[in-house]
Formats: sequence, C-alpha cells, structure tokens
Amino acid sequence: MKLLAKSDLDTLTDDERGFYQRALKRYRADAEWLAFEEFAFGMRSPIYRRQRSHLDVLQHPLYIALREMWLDLGVKQGMIAP
Repeated sequence: MKLLAKSDLDTLTDDERGFYQRALKRYRADAEWLAFEEFAFGMRSPIYRRQRSHLDVLQHPLYIALREMWLDLGVKQGMIAP
C-alpha cells in the first residue's frame, strides 16, 4: 500500500486530510476489514461531501487511498483473494 503523494495531499481539504490520517492509523493497527469499510466508506466519510457524481468519488485521491487500504486489509486478513 502506498501513501498519498504530497501533491495529492495538497488537494484535500483539512477535514479530508484529518480523515486520511485517522484511516492510516486504523490501517496500520490492522483494523478489522468490515469495520474499516464502514469507517472509510460509510455516509460520514468526507469522500462524498464535495463530489457531484459517482465518477468524481471514484477518481478522488482520498477514495483511491482508502480503497487501497481496504483491499490490502482484506487480503491480509484472508477476507478476499489477492
């Protein structure tokens, strides 16, 4: 799993950067896969706040980073195939 590049971090709002840091902390603590999914992609996630379409969400750097963390946790915990 790679971290967000500085250029991508600079495009995030303060709220999104804080959320990314909290997600990274949970990822590094090997959070339970489904709990991480709820945290990262639940309705309280800031990935939905500024976006106008589903495609905007899927292309947002925060969403991409969260998806990578989520998938990596799933593989590590045996919940999904590599």
